[in-house]
Amino acid sequence: MQRIAVPMIAGMVSSTVLTLVVIPAVYSLVKGWGLARTTTIQTTVQVVGGV
Repeated sequence: MQRIAVPMIAGMVSSTVLTLVVIPAVYSLVKGWGLARTTTIQTTVQVVGGV
């Protein structure tokens, strides 16, 4: 039983870290990139004479 305990605990710890840290960080980076892109498009439309 001891041989399977270490990989099992390591898997649980890595999945917890992935869920609580990595996935939200990637989401915020992607969402921030989308917001910056939208702001740039809106600014370009305003300068050109759109809405």
